[in-house]
Amino acid sequence: MQGIVTSWEKQKGEWKQISPTMKASLGRNGILSSGEKKEGDGYTPDGVYDIKRAFGYDTFITKLPYIHLTQNDYWVDDPASENYNRLVRQRPSLGSCEKMKRDDNLYKIGFVIEYNTEARAAGRGSAIFAHIWRSYDSPTLGCVAMSEKDLAELLEWLDPLKNPVIIISQGKMESFL
Repeated sequence: MQGIVTSWEKQKGEWKQISPTMKASLGRNGILSSGEKKEGDGYTPDGVYDIKRAFGYDTFITKLPYIHLTQNDYWVDDPASENYNRLVRQRPSLGSCEKMKRDDNLYKIGFVIEYNTEARAAGRGSAIFAHIWRSYDSPTLGCVAMSEKDLAELLEWLDPLKNPVIIISQGKMESFL
């Protein structure tokens, strides 16, 4: 599924789009209500989610807290694990997990979409990121993927002092403002 990303900022009490529209690829099955999302279903969850932390393979200029990924970093996607939907610094001995430093470089830069990361509900979906795409026509497993250039520009702009969020919706941005 394909989508768009726009960046907005409140200026003098009014919302203004501050960057050109960027293309994105979404979950292979589209967008689904976050209340219906299940682990491994291929949907991108709709909703409003905090953006609190970025990640990548090398040093990258961003104002967000930055996680430098190594060969030993994994994101746990096993609903039975106590570390479900968390980054761990060593491969778990049991259960399913996703290697974060990938051979295809999709996670060379990105950020965590804080879906199901605080009060984690087992089986409701994990590892929802904004990351580099394979191509605009290539869907994700549930993430939001963009060109490396667009994602880098977005990461440079995001400022944790302004409490950034990502809104994932099949509707128009204006309905949220």
